[in-house]
Amino acid sequence: MMTPKVLAIGLDGGTYDLLLPLVEQGIMPHMAKFLQQGSWGRLESTIPPFTGTAWSTFATGLNPGQHGILSFQKHDRFNYYEQIVDFVDANQLHNPFWHTLGEAGKRVVIVNVPVTYPPRPVNGMMITGMMTPKNASQFTYPRELAEQLGEYQIDVDFIHDEAGFRIYGLPPKEVMLSEIHHVTKTRTQACLRLLQTETWDFFTVVYTGTDRLSHFFWDDLVKLLAQPTEHGRSPLQDGLITYFRDLDEGIGKLIAAAGPDAHILFMSDHGFGPSPTKRFYINVWLEQIDLLKARGTQGINDLTYWRMKIGRNQRLKALLRTLLPQKTQDTLSKSMSSSQNSSGI
Repeated sequence: MMTPKVLAIGLDGGTYDLLLPLVEQGIMPHMAKFLQQGSWGRLESTIPPFTGTAWSTFATGLNPGQHGILSFQKHDRFNYYEQIVDFVDANQLHNPFWHTLGEAGKRVVIVNVPVTYPPRPVNGMMITGMMTPKNASQFTYPRELAEQLGEYQIDVDFIHDEAGFRIYGLPPKEVMLSEIHHVTKTRTQACLRLLQTETWDFFTVVYTGTDRLSHFFWDDLVKLLAQPTEHGRSPLQDGLITYFRDLDEGIGKLIAAAGPDAHILFMSDHGFGPSPTKRFYINVWLEQIDLLKARGTQGINDLTYWRMKIGRNQRLKALLRTLLPQKTQDTLSKSMSSSQNSSGI
């Protein structure tokens, strides 16, 4: 008796807060069928609930404290400040389960799972995912697989650069949506070719478009779902509907190509919601209750001193808003947020 194949489809940033209304409105019929015939539920993400962290837990079965990938960057563990030394990569992963499958003689195809660059040899094929540098010369295993992928893109260009990723200098929303849509379509096409032409036992693909849409279009999506009829929709809203219809159609094609006996899994690394309206600076709070004190500072000549003082002094903040140019305010605000929110304990 042959062991059934397994197809695991990842929707990065996928949340039932969006998927269920889309299903109810008839926009995602294949997802609706899956929910009706299968078992599903809401799971807790990792702590912290970051993409690289959560997908690394999926890949290894280890919690973040065990696999050590807690953000997108590598930090100097012996420096109190947030000094970035590099970006996380596959060399930090302990032993992804697809290597274990390969050792057991199972053929695997791994597509677009974050933190899989640089590609490591597998018993099958791999296309690396998020955190792959834009101009990487090798992002597949075997290397020659890249020649078969045509217009395939690992991620949208507006957040994908030589360092790994960026979120600044964004184009208009219509341009972003068009590129997200293109990346999703080419990923589906590449996966269909591999499903149909390669021998495999385990196949997984992660779609990142769901995450990108929620990052940049959350308010638009909320308004769209509150207006279930086509009347009064904007061109942008129509484009969002088309995206989810095409994503669902692509999912249906993948399931069909996997065959009637394949086990189908859906998963997400984290959910989504509106942006926070407030921030809690834990270092400021610890200082206020006398559980944290900066040492080795030079008082008013030390940047940390001013970060701490400005972070808790509302009057000083108001004065600086009056005196400092906006660009300087933005730079100082980012510096304060980064230092106080992320480093410390």
